[in-house]
Amino acid sequence: EISRKTAPLDLIVWPGHVVIVLDKNTAIESSLSRGGVVMSGLTDRLRSIMSERVPADKWHPSSARTFVIRRWHDKN
Repeated sequence: EISRKTAPLDLIVWPGHVVIVLDKNTAIESSLSRGGVVMSGLTDRLRSIMSERVPADKWHPSSARTFVIRRWHDKN
């Protein structure tokens, strides 16, 4: 359900990490263990994130087990 609500350039954020929604099917992020910027399926990446974290409406840097999605741009 969350992946259907995302739009290109949305940011999926938790302390120390940012995932960028590239398009309706793709996410990109940096990965030291995989050698730089990697692309992954958006739904698969969200599923992986949600296996370790829960979505939150408000950003709070001390909430290590949550993530937020922010749309910093105007869709128009």
